[in-house]
Amino acid sequence: MTSHEFSDWALALGVLALVFPARATIRASLKSFAKGRHLPLLTELSPSLANLVYIIGLKVFGELTPLTPRVQGWLESLTYVLAVVLFLGMLRRATMFTLEWTANRNESSRTLQHGFLPLMRNLITLFVFFTGTIMIMKRFDYDVLSLLTALGVGSLAVGLAAKDTLSNMISGFTLIIDKNLR
Repeated sequence: MTSHEFSDWALALGVLALVFPARATIRASLKSFAKGRHLPLLTELSPSLANLVYIIGLKVFGELTPLTPRVQGWLESLTYVLAVVLFLGMLRRATMFTLEWTANRNESSRTLQHGFLPLMRNLITLFVFFTGTIMIMKRFDYDVLSLLTALGVGSLAVGLAAKDTLSNMISGFTLIIDKNLR
């Protein structure tokens, strides 16, 4: 190992060592900023935003170290997967927070909160999971278009088979939302 490689590794490891206290500082700063200004969404997202420091640190580590191209590719792929998981997790958290905040503002919609919110929670989680899976598969050069086509045809078949059940379910949600029945 040459002195140039040694200094590159030392710098990269130093950056990696700075990531942990930087994350803690950013998380505490975001929480105190959000509480001081009464921003509950920022309080909810502060752990995820602070975790961005890990991804940035891993990316900088990969750029500073003299790695082989194969290991460099693995590290870039790992960084991409972690970034997708983090961003989609933040999207899910923000959507769930907004949905629950909206439902809790209206106290007369207890039925809506108990019936509709769990369904929406599951649908949002499934959407985020499938979106992340498709993005990651596309990154690794899998044929995502044929998968989406197969899923579309499959969901059409299930939708036509369960047409009456879905119709009754949507009618029930309409009755709950309009508050025609007590």
